[in-house]
Amino acid sequence: MDSWLKTGSLLERKRKSENNKNPPNKIKKNNDIILPETSKTTDNVTLVSPSSSNSNIESKKWPMVWNESQWIEFKEKYPWIVSADGNLGCNICSSITCLGASKKERLRISNEWSNGLIEASGKDRTSQLSNLCIKIKKHYESEGHQLADKINKERKEKSIQVSMQKSIVDHEQTTIKVFRTAYYIAMQNRSFSDHDDLIKLQEINGVNLGKLLHSRYSATNIINHISNIMRKQLISKIITLNSKLSILIDESTSLSNKTTLVVYLKTYLGGNNPEYVFLDLCELQSQDAEQIEKQLLNTLKSNGLHEKYLQKNWVAIATDGASVMVGKNSGVVTRLREKYPKLFTWHCFNHRLELSVSDTIKDVRGIDHFKCFIDKLYSLYNQSPKHSRALESCCQDLKLQFNKIGRVLSIRWVSSSLRTVRSVWKSFAALHSHFKNSCDDQSNDKNTIAVFIGLKKRLESPEFILDLGIMNDVLQELSMLSNELQSRTITLPKVEQSIKRTIRIIESFKQEPGEYTQIALNAKSKLLFNEIELVPNKKIVAINQNQFIQSIVDRMTTQLCSRSEDENYQLLSDISALDLNNIKTGSSGSIRYGELELRRICRRFDVDEIQAIPRIKSLYRK
Repeated sequence: MDSWLKTGSLLERKRKSENNKNPPNKIKKNNDIILPETSKTTDNVTLVSPSSSNSNIESKKWPMVWNESQWIEFKEKYPWIVSADGNLGCNICSSITCLGASKKERLRISNEWSNGLIEASGKDRTSQLSNLCIKIKKHYESEGHQLADKINKERKEKSIQVSMQKSIVDHEQTTIKVFRTAYYIAMQNRSFSDHDDLIKLQEINGVNLGKLLHSRYSATNIINHISNIMRKQLISKIITLNSKLSILIDESTSLSNKTTLVVYLKTYLGGNNPEYVFLDLCELQSQDAEQIEKQLLNTLKSNGLHEKYLQKNWVAIATDGASVMVGKNSGVVTRLREKYPKLFTWHCFNHRLELSVSDTIKDVRGIDHFKCFIDKLYSLYNQSPKHSRALESCCQDLKLQFNKIGRVLSIRWVSSSLRTVRSVWKSFAALHSHFKNSCDDQSNDKNTIAVFIGLKKRLESPEFILDLGIMNDVLQELSMLSNELQSRTITLPKVEQSIKRTIRIIESFKQEPGEYTQIALNAKSKLLFNEIELVPNKKIVAINQNQFIQSIVDRMTTQLCSRSEDENYQLLSDISALDLNNIKTGSSGSIRYGELELRRICRRFDVDEIQAIPRIKSLYRK
């Protein structure tokens, strides 16, 4: 402050000496041009000297006692200083209207500083400079200004924090929307490349989805992340409930020709019944039993199912009938039984049913000829769009529904074979019309015409109609059984009942023909089917119906029905005994019916007998 006072005195003396040399009413300019300081009017035009104009402007920026360098220096030292009309003020104090909870007794914000009313006082310039410096220093050190400065800083920090929180919330909301989009793609089994297109569509509709996570690679990572979280929650719930586990595994091949292992769990998740849940799809380096076993155990443990839990709660595993899975010496099941002795192993019923059908095809000669004819129809209409359009046109002419013809008795379930046989049955007239038109079409070459002539002769033969009828009846029953076996709520006692019922129905076709077989027999006697004349053809090897029926019955009995020599026969008998329909009491039954079987099951699967037995007793009918 003393330095400022000395500087002010020197500047004052210098200004006085300059005024003595140059009169105050004139200012020298270039080439000795002198302009009067005061304004004068010439021809109604007012002239104002530049020095006077600058002085007025400067007086509005800072106090008159300061020059520009002093103002700049004070402004750098005290950034909160503001000036208006030559008076000083404090922009910090002016921005704080109330001290709020921070207010203390006899503490206030200076109205003069907050309203910009501070001016220099004193007789001369030196005293005015000193007075301003003292006022600035006192205000800077005042408790009111310090508190206002603190409140202002907190307000700015809070504003930044609120802004950051809003930015974070906005980012989270856009991320949630992107995650939902990716989840939709996974749920609908759509291509991951659709992710970017769906993002653009939503943005066109006005949805803010940010700028990140819009590529198909991001969609892949998002879906993997969601699946990992869901899988962790699932395993955590299973472990919390201490639920027993049944595991279903099967090999599959991806579109990129990579061999994979599909792993499903059947377990209790708190509902009324156990549920099937998908666990993982893991790649196999090789398809031998050792690699499959290793990959399965690694998958279970990597997902949180540790060894101790598996030893206590892993009760069953179901596989297909491949030798690598159920081989007696070194199959996957055999290797797992060595580590988990109480493991209940099961060969899938649907695979057994398919094996029964496959063995029947080998036993009965005529089935091969029937299968070859249907496969010829499949290749004819699926490999040639021209023939497919021609058949569709014939269906339209005959007012029939166009049904695609697939394969029969192939690697697919029997339900697929039934759809194919039904398609041929319903499209019989359209097929005959197409074959006839193709035979008469002169644009076809001789080989093509010969093929259609052969197809037409077989199609219009009564032997083929009988084969088609018996196949319809048998495959219909097998398809119903197959669909029932695929039910998620099916139980082993119900399966056994359904299998035995289906066997009896098929066996009854020997004495009483089925619906479609009866129609075929009537057509054979009249040599007319769907208004098309039938022509007997002794060259056709027809299916021996009785042999076919007996073969399918024998194969189903061997493959699907439990036998006393099976290792799981005792367990299956115990489970059947506990079926609600078999629990009886009264004069013909014991009040302790099922108790022995239940104890054996509890010991097999490490279940508490004390809790289980009272529950089974509560189900006894009075």
